[in-house]
Amino acid sequence: MLLNVRKIESAIQAAKASGKDYKHFDGRGLFLLTKGTGSALWRLRYRMKGRDTMISLGQYPDVSLKMARDRRDDERRKIADGIDPVQERRVERIAQINTFELLAKEYLKRLTDLTEGTIRRHKQRLNKYVYPFIGSKPINEISAQELLIVLRKVEATGKLDTAKRIRELCSSIWCYAGSSVAHRGST
Repeated sequence: MLLNVRKIESAIQAAKASGKDYKHFDGRGLFLLTKGTGSALWRLRYRMKGRDTMISLGQYPDVSLKMARDRRDDERRKIADGIDPVQERRVERIAQINTFELLAKEYLKRLTDLTEGTIRRHKQRLNKYVYPFIGSKPINEISAQELLIVLRKVEATGKLDTAKRIRELCSSIWCYAGSSVAHRGST
């Protein structure tokens, strides 16, 4: 039997009163998990590569019944195309934490053989010339042309030596990121 808003509200109240968690199934793998604390969470159960898996679709009432059904349908289309939604989210999350800026800051923290002044200049150059343009992008999505545009902007100000040093620094960050991302992916 499909859920409706009235059933959802009464299910939340019943779960709250009893202090127990309950699952209320809507269909095609979608269900509402009502917690004894009074919260309600949309979940989608699916089977992929012989394994049962579950993915979160949001919290009720932030995600309405209609929205949950739409999200369920979107995820089921991905599953039909052979895309595992959990794996897809994991990859997106890793891409979010592997931005150029975060990896550059991580790299600078590991530089123990340079003077404080050199590290400070590296940070200043990155803050002024690089981060505003490519800092928030996942490092694996930054093309050589994008870095070249950043370097051309620095050169246009007449700071050729600064542009050269930024290129060298970015190259080192990319090398560090390659080993760092490979290590993260294996754990």
